[in-house]
Amino acid sequence: ATVEYAYVEGTVVALCARGYILADETGAMLIYYGSSYDGSHKVGDKMGILGAPSVYNFAAQISTIDFEQKLDEGQEVKHPEAVDCNGAKVNELVKSLEGKDKAKDVLVTFDYVKMTGKLSISGSNVNITIPGSEAGTGSLYYALESLKAADFDGKNVTVEGYVNGVSGGK
Repeated sequence: ATVEYAYVEGTVVALCARGYILADETGAMLIYYGSSYDGSHKVGDKMGILGAPSVYNFAAQISTIDFEQKLDEGQEVKHPEAVDCNGAKVNELVKSLEGKDKAKDVLVTFDYVKMTGKLSISGSNVNITIPGSEAGTGSLYYALESLKAADFDGKNVTVEGYVNGVSGGK
């Protein structure tokens, strides 16, 4: 059955330039505003969201937000230990998605990962080439300006964050 509207509550655990990741003890999802996002949320804000859930690039999100309420702020956020997202892990993930529908199948569970590789910037895309991965690259999803990614263009880096989708088979 398709859920047309849902109310979710959780704590903001990560930010991007297009929204934030909302999590509770059952899981996480992207709250996506698009280019109209004003960046007003902070990690640790407890939010209540009413909107239309959808799937984008194998991940759950709410991108039609009908009602939003800040329930609290300053909540402690403890990220889990980062899973090493090495080349073999990326290859395994991409292979597991073959034949699946990126607009219907929720297969990305917002794991907290660590990626190491060479950072490159192409337009607005901030990518990391992960050694040993034939299947794809990692990308920082709408990286915040405060990360100063351009300062690391062409350099080897290690980043940690939440996986929020797989696009283009990468």
